[in-house]
Amino acid sequence: MKQNCRATFTRKLLATLLAGFGLPFFGASAAPTEIQFLSGTDKDNTVPWNFSVNNGRNVGVVSTIQVPSCWELQGFGNYQYGSGSSSNAETGFYTNVFTAPPTWAGKKIFLVFEGAFTDTSASINGQSVGATHQGGYYEFKYDVTGKVVPGASTNVLSVTVKKWSASTNIMRAEMLGNDYWIFGGIYRPVYLEAKPAAYIDRLAANPLASGQITATVYLGGISNNYTVRAFVTGTNNVQLGNAFSNSVSAGATNVTLSASLPTPKPWSAEFPNLYTLNVELIDTNNVAIHSVTNTIGFRTITFTNALGFFVNGKK
Repeated sequence: MKQNCRATFTRKLLATLLAGFGLPFFGASAAPTEIQFLSGTDKDNTVPWNFSVNNGRNVGVVSTIQVPSCWELQGFGNYQYGSGSSSNAETGFYTNVFTAPPTWAGKKIFLVFEGAFTDTSASINGQSVGATHQGGYYEFKYDVTGKVVPGASTNVLSVTVKKWSASTNIMRAEMLGNDYWIFGGIYRPVYLEAKPAAYIDRLAANPLASGQITATVYLGGISNNYTVRAFVTGTNNVQLGNAFSNSVSAGATNVTLSASLPTPKPWSAEFPNLYTLNVELIDTNNVAIHSVTNTIGFRTITFTNALGFFVNGKK
């Protein structure tokens, strides 16, 4: 405890001294988003969850299933090719017990699904995490701050996945008339994210081949004044140009940053040069409290009716 207090005092003292010279304090104190996987990370690294299905093979049998996976390939439900019929309206029931780190007390906690097919609803410790998600091919998340008990080893996640969507539009887009196998289940990773009470939610960046970059930073829990600062680094961790920033006031949900950086190596299919966009949320003591990174490529696409598409100035 004494060491933690001494480290905190040192950071604050350094921040105060730098502020006296008009310089912000950045550094190792910027906390990245903490992630705890509840499932495995991919098809070759899975975690068993309790599972049962209401139709098809092994109907009603309470067993375990590897997550992430598709339940048909684990011996459950029915194989379905193309649109099939409502007789394939299988529902899978998942349960997983997990421990949340005690250090997450006071932080914002999110439950993230990278992909489940298709209608997905969940609860933690008997409390619904939110509305049923519809759509099988993209990430979705829930704020579960008040539902997860940090430090407890008995947090229970229950997930219901319906292979046959209740949405007609989802059915038309993902199942009806399609020329491929339809597989149900939690087929991508599931994990928890922990962020500070004031945090960066996500980024949307538009980096052009000229070095001009615009980034919209989405925020949460902004109850005071903050500064949002960004900088770009290359694969050798060398910064490209100067940092750029903007201020936000209490209640802000997003802020736009922009800069003209030295001409980067552009991204193309032949030369996929990549950079890292680093974004930090900085409090009134000039201390970075949360940091997020995104991998980006600098690219400009233009189109004219007469000439067609150009990428980085080349047809």
